[in-house]
Amino acid sequence: MINLSNIQEKTILSIKSNLIICLKLLNDKRLAISTLEYSIFIFNKITYEIDINIKNYQNKPFFYFNQLSNNNLITCSSDEKIIIYKIYNKTFEITDILIEHILKVNKVIEIKNEIIISCSNDATIKFWKKIIMKFIIILKV
Repeated sequence: MINLSNIQEKTILSIKSNLIICLKLLNDKRLAISTLEYSIFIFNKITYEIDINIKNYQNKPFFYFNQLSNNNLITCSSDEKIIIYKIYNKTFEITDILIEHILKVNKVIEIKNEIIISCSNDATIKFWKKIIMKFIIILKV
């Protein structure tokens, strides 16, 4: 819990972009921010230092990201890909790339640690089975 009476203005990051796209609390110690500078910054809320900088290899902004139940990070961007990262203390690795959408992916969510749901500008909503990382249902809007 954050005690709002003790909060003071403090610059916690020096980010070149002036546009933050998405902001998420990951756990008690970490906060993640995505910007138009094609990065997700994961920083330590206690030390106010950046622990990890995930750069989008295609220089496209991450439009949305979410934390999965196993502490992995899932991202979507205008490159039509959904990427899942395993997050460690100061590093990360890509564990899966889902490439079935044909236009920008707008949002991804997880349901009961089993299903990932994604929606895209290609007018589809896809349901992915996490164990096999293949989509199992497509809804066309």
